[in-house]
Amino acid sequence: ADNGGWEKNALYVTADHDHYVTLLDDFPETLANLLIDGMGHMITPQSNSNVNPWEAAIDAGVHLDDSKTQIEHIKDFTTWSEEDIIAVSHFFGPRGSGGNGWGSHSTRPVPLYYAGDDGCLEALLGADFQVLGRTVNGAPGKVD
Repeated sequence: ADNGGWEKNALYVTADHDHYVTLLDDFPETLANLLIDGMGHMITPQSNSNVNPWEAAIDAGVHLDDSKTQIEHIKDFTTWSEEDIIAVSHFFGPRGSGGNGWGSHSTRPVPLYYAGDDGCLEALLGADFQVLGRTVNGAPGKVD
């Protein structure tokens, strides 16, 4: 059946909230060389711990320590070295937070592309929402 058996469908495409990756200038060449050499799996350094460094930092209580910035605290718990970052030509999180600072967040809006929702998304722009029984004001012109 058309539309997967549904009368109407909507498509929404967005980033995974605001985790971000920075690609260095030579990333396309680095990736191509790894793929050509059959080493595509090396695009993630072997030192990657698969541990969210910001969660590890919070568990250690460093979020209460104002002697460093959040970025400096995250770097203390990441496992990618500067050599790793150069070798794979990319890193996650803000510059200076170590290569796998993917547990960090920003307050920047994330783009959302959509089609076929018959106005549902527009109705949510700036709308208030509930968190733990409390009303949170929505941001004008944005979906929270």
